[in-house]
Amino acid sequence: MKHFNTDDVILMVMQEQNAGYQRGVMSVWTIYRAPLDWPHGYIVRKFEVNRGISKPTNFLLQGESLEDDVLLLLRHILRRAGLVCRSRSPQDDVKIVESWL
Repeated sequence: MKHFNTDDVILMVMQEQNAGYQRGVMSVWTIYRAPLDWPHGYIVRKFEVNRGISKPTNFLLQGESLEDDVLLLLRHILRRAGLVCRSRSPQDDVKIVESWL
């Protein structure tokens, strides 16, 4: 597994959040379990919502499990950034685990 410097990941998330803010969009970070393009693990994707339309960005992290170091670190960073975790809604895709707003 690739090891990440915590400070680098914090800076990356802050830059992603700020870039969206500067463009006037809301960032939503979504964790998926076994999506079609990563069927044996988890993916964290960043979406940007503008005027009710959600579009995926190029930001992507992959992990083998929810306990993967990268995913635990990202959850910690998102929480520390003041974002709120939302569980999957019944109308969401069943592959969605949670989203952070």
